[in-house]
Amino acid sequence: NWFRKISRVHHADEPDVWEKRLKDAGFTLERWWHYFSPASMRVLEWGHYFGLPSVAAKALTGKWIISSTKWNLAATEAYVRKYSSPEPVGDGAFTFYIARKR
Repeated sequence: NWFRKISRVHHADEPDVWEKRLKDAGFTLERWWHYFSPASMRVLEWGHYFGLPSVAAKALTGKWIISSTKWNLAATEAYVRKYSSPEPVGDGAFTFYIARKR
């Protein structure tokens, strides 16, 4: 579909589909979990709009980030830090799989 094409996501299938795909390829699905909460996804999507000033910076200076220093990116880091948890979530937007070769 359109979203998968623009986001370059391939095979964004449910765990049962992946389990069969892995089994057919000679793997056993050991464990899986969802990550990246819906709130994190919303922050990511809004980040595209808030990143528009970087387009102007790129056009004017040739750089996406004019000053890649800690102080320059501190506000952004402080805001997104609470959305960047590596912990599993029940309704995550993405899924991580661990498989073992049989």
